[in-house]
Amino acid sequence: HIRLSAQLPRKNGSILFCTTGMLLKYIEKFTSFEHFSHIILDEIHERNIDMDFLLIFIKRLLKLRPNIKVILMSASIQAEKFSSYFENCPILSIPGNMYSVREYFLEDYITKLKYPYDNRTNNQRSHRKLNNEEVDKNYDHYISELQFDLASQHKSIDVLKKIQAIGTDFNLEINCDLVVSVIEFICRISSQGTILVFLPGWSDITKCTQLLRQRSLLASYLHILPLHSLLPLCNQQEIFNPSPHPTLRKVILSTSIAETSITIDDVIYVIDTGRTKASDYDLETQGKCLLPTNVSRANLLQRKGRAGRTQPGECYRLFTRCNERLSFVDFPQAEMITSRLDNIYLQAKLLNISNIKLFLQDALDPPPIEAIEHAERFLSDIGALVSETNELTPIGKILAHLPMNPQIGKLLIMGYLFSCFDPILTIASILSYRDPFVTPIDKIQEINEIRRCFADKTMSDHLMLVNIYQEWKKQQNYRDKNHFCFEHFLNSNHMKMIDKVRNQLKHLIQDYFASYTDDANRNKNNYDLICALMCAGLYPNIARIRLSLDKSSKRPCLLETKYEKRILIHPRSVNSKLRDDDIRHSFVQSTLLVYHEKIRTSSIFIHDTSFISPYALLFFGKSQLSHETNPTNNDDNIILVDNWIKIKIDTKTNKLIDELKEKFNYLVEKKASKKNILLENEQHLIETIIHFIIKQDKNLVMQNNLIDDYSKKNMINEDWDDEIRNASNKNSSTFHES
Repeated sequence: HIRLSAQLPRKNGSILFCTTGMLLKYIEKFTSFEHFSHIILDEIHERNIDMDFLLIFIKRLLKLRPNIKVILMSASIQAEKFSSYFENCPILSIPGNMYSVREYFLEDYITKLKYPYDNRTNNQRSHRKLNNEEVDKNYDHYISELQFDLASQHKSIDVLKKIQAIGTDFNLEINCDLVVSVIEFICRISSQGTILVFLPGWSDITKCTQLLRQRSLLASYLHILPLHSLLPLCNQQEIFNPSPHPTLRKVILSTSIAETSITIDDVIYVIDTGRTKASDYDLETQGKCLLPTNVSRANLLQRKGRAGRTQPGECYRLFTRCNERLSFVDFPQAEMITSRLDNIYLQAKLLNISNIKLFLQDALDPPPIEAIEHAERFLSDIGALVSETNELTPIGKILAHLPMNPQIGKLLIMGYLFSCFDPILTIASILSYRDPFVTPIDKIQEINEIRRCFADKTMSDHLMLVNIYQEWKKQQNYRDKNHFCFEHFLNSNHMKMIDKVRNQLKHLIQDYFASYTDDANRNKNNYDLICALMCAGLYPNIARIRLSLDKSSKRPCLLETKYEKRILIHPRSVNSKLRDDDIRHSFVQSTLLVYHEKIRTSSIFIHDTSFISPYALLFFGKSQLSHETNPTNNDDNIILVDNWIKIKIDTKTNKLIDELKEKFNYLVEKKASKKNILLENEQHLIETIIHFIIKQDKNLVMQNNLIDDYSKKNMINEDWDDEIRNASNKNSSTFHES
């Protein structure tokens, strides 16, 4: 039983295979697990947030039902830790039938490499690293440890010199020249067997591919295959096929996707950089970080094992034993510590757990208290929790049943209330699933142009997604749909899945909120309203363009958020190429954007953006607005939204906002409690709000009413153009990695 594909158990007894998420859904219905005699959890070493949440529940369940049998399985489990968590339960070790894999660290083979030590790029890299203060701080300690290690292994001084020449700080940047040199070395000592290279992300895969192809003699013997989750499925499946010619050797350049998700039978050699891209949530800035980091020793073991599936293999580490000892932890950090807790907080509430903090502190690795409190504040701000008691509100109960981020769930509810349900349903389905585009290496600019074409001058990524889905849906048959996907670089399977997710979410809204009627789509073509509702759902994800004081400026747009003064729109966004003069001379009456996600990679990027009017932000922004008198006009108020955006409006409008918000909040609570259609007076309220939040009042333009209070010292520095330029140059890498 997986999402959208259910084969339910028979009454007489069954073995039910399901995902962790599906098992959590069973818990909502059968909290005592009375229908289950055994629970087998596999791959528990991955420590995803759903798994750790499930373990808390099972631990408590065993006290109520000691007769239920629980089996935890993994190839690289922290056995003693899990045993201790479950009151010292027995540990059973079953040896596998793996072939032997010889492991080599950098000091074992470095003298045999034809590494370009005189390469100017590498010299610059090493010089840059050694002038970094943080690198200098630990450099002497590492070198002394390395010297001791090499001496104990009876290595020559030449080994130390070569390691230092390559660049000792393995943590900062992947040395693609070294990767290519090891591939070349393997090809010299053996002509058979696929080579699997583990790299952190797309930029490294691209660099290694380019370097390999530059060495024409070597490249003529290689069949180079990149492997990344966003590549077209047909490209991914090529790794399982034999080499197209007996003289060509497969070289697979992969992210950690090849670590456990798939098995490639003909791999004999593994080259391991020891790095991956790890996602972490920053509570302070309320954004994700997707940065290179060391894998754990458990991951190293998994990667090594990729070479010993069908025959003996070899694993080449691109770091020293000293690096491994000093820089790697035994097991990966639990996702519960590094992720947002909004969803599991709502799940815990559905299970009638009164003290969520106490419940989550019973986790194998408890999350920080600050993360739990952050989830409480956030859920309270979006109306899912009663702030005084932390109990679920009627709308919170609905959000808890929806299989998505609560912001996207709230967006669905707003779409229904404002009668533009279908387009909002499409947006919610895609944002909660994944981007439908595939990304061939050499087609990224072409794909970006297709995105802009489908946006059709709306300057909205969200409306672009709506238009793409609608065009795909118009295709008459399976063949036409596939052709449409091929022509527009869309993943056909993803589009089908998005269609299924749409149907699922539509039925869930009908089950928990309101019946579907024709009125639900009366405003489906009102694009201004759809963008305004993105603010209702995705708030507080707001960014603002800071225009130059020079009104003739054509520089790239500088954006800020509540927490950052400099951010970029992601290169794949239809708004990524905006410049100041585009904003000043466009029909957009605001410099405010709503975005889906903020992710730090090489820079800080916001994803999936749409422009919104100040009125939409005033209405859907944080309930408690700070008011201060405008010293130049007593009839005007300066409203501080979310403690950082100042908007000047007259007193009459300010009072209207407060009245409309109070009535609307009451209406939302009422509709969430009782499933019935809108009454005539309620419909009139909605129409009044629509008129308010999308009206194009020429007096409320950005220059006059969105107050800029930055001083000259906060204005753009000269290096901003360089940062924009650098981000553009990295278009192909950031496109994938964030």
